[in-house]
Amino acid sequence: MVTSCSPEKARVEEVIMECIYKSYDDNGRAFKKAIQGYETLLVEQNIIKDKTGKSYKETLMALAQDNNFKNRPSISFNSFIGDIGSLDSESYLECQKTLIDTSNYDSSRFTIINKVVEKHMTSSDLNINLILSDNGTSLTEEDFDFDYYKIQTFKILDLFELDRGLLRTLPKANDESSKEKDLSNALHIYIDEKNTVFINDEKYDLKEVRKTVRNYYLENTSESIVTLNHKSGTSYAEYIAVQNEITNTINSLREKLALKLYKKDLDSLTREEHTIIREKYPLNLIEKNLD
Repeated sequence: MVTSCSPEKARVEEVIMECIYKSYDDNGRAFKKAIQGYETLLVEQNIIKDKTGKSYKETLMALAQDNNFKNRPSISFNSFIGDIGSLDSESYLECQKTLIDTSNYDSSRFTIINKVVEKHMTSSDLNINLILSDNGTSLTEEDFDFDYYKIQTFKILDLFELDRGLLRTLPKANDESSKEKDLSNALHIYIDEKNTVFINDEKYDLKEVRKTVRNYYLENTSESIVTLNHKSGTSYAEYIAVQNEITNTINSLREKLALKLYKKDLDSLTREEHTIIREKYPLNLIEKNLD
C-alpha cells in the first residue's frame, strides 16, 4: 500500500483487495496463488489469449456480444478456490471502513466503472450484456493489472456457467410473469441504504446469508424463490457480496447433487443431466430497486 508520504495515492481497488487478503488466516497467500492458478487455467483453455489486460477486455466484449460464447472454463472460480477456506467477514468489513474517506485513495477509475454498473442496476430492466459491453468499454487494459478486476472477470464467467448462458434480467415493475409468481414462501432479502442486510425482516450479518440460503433451498428445492431488494443508497460492493453468497450457494448445492446423482462435476454433465440439476435447485432470483 502506498504511504501518505508517497506522491501517488493507492488505488481503491488495491486497498479493497488488501482488505480481502488480510481477512484470511494466511494473509491471502493461498487466495493470491489461486488467482494466478485460475488465470493460467483460462489461458490454457483458450478463455483468454494471455494474461494481458487486452486479452481480458477482448473476453468481456466477446461475452457481451455472444450469448453462446463457446469457450468455458472446465471448473468455476468458486470451485477452484473452494479449498482455501473462508475469509473472516467481520475483519473484512472492519477493514472496509477505511474506505469511507475515499479522498485518501485514488478512486477515479473505480467510481467511473461503478457508475456504469449502477446505471443498469437502477434500471427496471437489468441486462448483463449491457453491463459487460459498457464495462468492456470503460475498463482500460491497465485496470487488469489489479487482481480486483481479474476476479470480477472470473465471477462473470461463473455467472454465465451457472445457467449455461441463460442471462438473468430483473423483472420490470409491470412484468406479468413476476406478478404470477407466488412469493408467499419466498426468501426475502433486503439491503437498506446503510448496507444492513435483512432476511424475512430480521437483521443478518453477511456471513450468515450463505447458511440461511442453503437451508432454505434444501427445504424448498425446486419451489425456491429468492427476492433481493435494495435501495439507491445501497453500496454496490455490499449488493454484489450478498448476490455472490446467493449464487455461490446455489452453485455449491448443484455441484454436490451432480456428484451424488451422476458421480460427475457440473462441467461434465450432459445437457439433460444439467437440466435436471437446475430444476432441482433453480436460480429463481428476483432483484428490484425499491426506490
